[in-house]
Amino acid sequence: MINRLIISDSSMVIKFGAVIATIGTISLVFFAVGLLAFPVSKSCISSNNNDNSFNNTNCNYSYVLTAPPPFSYVIQPLFLVVTLLIIAGGITIIRIGKWKQNNNTNNSSR
Repeated sequence: MINRLIISDSSMVIKFGAVIATIGTISLVFFAVGLLAFPVSKSCISSNNNDNSFNNTNCNYSYVLTAPPPFSYVIQPLFLVVTLLIIAGGITIIRIGKWKQNNNTNNSSR
């Protein structure tokens, strides 16, 4: 009964998708602010014994996050992927609601 009510009312589906997309967008802003506040530094770990710092061919790069532990969970590639999936899911829900609303309008006019 509740599922039928939520799915049948396309404006509620559109609003739900908008809320989901907004949550994803806010998360993406947190990611960007965290990345700007705590940049990732790149350091060279030499793979040979000679200490020639101008030779970049024998350099293994290591990326070090400078964020403290509470913020280091936000500045991760997995967080970015999940955030983008949340935004895409919200937009998909909006599109489904608009499609359903358009179908209901076309069916009622016939």
